[in-house]
Amino acid sequence: MNILPVVLSAFLAVPALAADEPSQPPRPQADILRIIAEPEAADCAVTPISRVAEFRGTLAAGDCTASDGTLFDIFQFQGNAGDMVTATVVPLTSGFRNPTLAMVPPIADGTRPPQMSGGAAATVTFVLNSTGSWRLGVGSTDPSSSGDYLLTLNCRPDPSPTVPQACLPQNLLCGQTLSYKITDQACMFVSSPLLLYTPINLYAVAGDVLNVQMLSPDFQPKFGIYDEHGGLPLLRSSTSTSGAAMTFTVPKSGRYFFAAYAVTDSTIGSFTLTLGCSHSGCIEPYFRTQPADVAVLNGQTASVALDVVAPAGPVSYEWYDVTVPPGDFPIQPPLSTQPVFKTPPITATRYYSVKVSTPCGSAISRVFAVSPALSRYRTVKR
Repeated sequence: MNILPVVLSAFLAVPALAADEPSQPPRPQADILRIIAEPEAADCAVTPISRVAEFRGTLAAGDCTASDGTLFDIFQFQGNAGDMVTATVVPLTSGFRNPTLAMVPPIADGTRPPQMSGGAAATVTFVLNSTGSWRLGVGSTDPSSSGDYLLTLNCRPDPSPTVPQACLPQNLLCGQTLSYKITDQACMFVSSPLLLYTPINLYAVAGDVLNVQMLSPDFQPKFGIYDEHGGLPLLRSSTSTSGAAMTFTVPKSGRYFFAAYAVTDSTIGSFTLTLGCSHSGCIEPYFRTQPADVAVLNGQTASVALDVVAPAGPVSYEWYDVTVPPGDFPIQPPLSTQPVFKTPPITATRYYSVKVSTPCGSAISRVFAVSPALSRYRTVKR
């Protein structure tokens, strides 16, 4: 079955889920979705957030609590019909495990955005159907989970408005479950235009074993895995009345995607897709704290370490001298590609910046200064 290529991105790797022992994946947390939609009824606070934002929060006792004991925070932003929204939550402390991220539309809007649960980070992307107050729920599937997190939100006009609304790829991490719905706005296969599918992205590492399970209460599910060029699937899942499963060994590192669909044409409905693996996945890096300015004794070197959030996946570093002109990345190769940067001997103020990259994206630090410190003593004549 031929498929159109899909633009890919990716995320993280955590514990494997054995495909030959299919346990029920985390269900969509309907209780949480209800509270997010009507927080006043549960005496839950709602935090306003701008359309483009980075917010550092803490999941702790006293936050909104679901009936299963899990904690979550609620955020609200103003969205416009046709906006494309990408939200990501990244745990910053070890006590925050198995994050979940849910988006809820205004009361009058009956659409169902995607929900991500489990894994080492979570992201959802969705094109809004209506203008109004949209909400995000940030929490965990683990009742004992708490700690600091980073929430990023990017809400902007859809750059590809001709693409069907539900044909936007979701980024699945290892150890994570996507809860979503195939609609009449999903993608269509080239060779079977009545067969609708949802694209789901992954950066996979050569030799890793992917164990994938898809369940649906509404239709007989099936899915295939494709490389980034689309075309014919590398492998199709087995399927039963309500479930489908696959075990796939990654032939080479790179970008892949799953196409999740019903076996019958023009079928819509809800599904969950769960991925288990050991080494695949990555996340766009984030600076937990930016590099600070440094002072060293005249003629001495400085060592600069980073505080970067990139829980899994290959990470690369490029350190640059941006002294002339300040802040511009030069054309020459980086001074270093190590996680910790050792400067040359410092006799005058120099300015540096570092670019941190994974297969899923890059982050560039602030420009920081390394300066010779003033001596505590002066030379004088008698």
